[in-house]
Amino acid sequence: MTCGGLKEMVGSGGHHGASITCLGSGSFTLAIDCYKGSTNYWYRHYGNRVSAPGKSTAWCDLGATIQAYAII
Repeated sequence: MTCGGLKEMVGSGGHHGASITCLGSGSFTLAIDCYKGSTNYWYRHYGNRVSAPGKSTAWCDLGATIQAYAII
């Protein structure tokens, strides 16, 4: 499976999110590590599990930013 680069985005409400597209065969999920500075809180959100070729998308809570990601 081959995956493209992470595409970060900001939703209409100000939420930060990202998506990634993978080609080939198999299935995958995008996981993003989010950080909310106002409360010094770290957490991980998971996107949808999809079969390649496909796209997985994950979003942080309002006021948090993406710090890292993994394809699992």
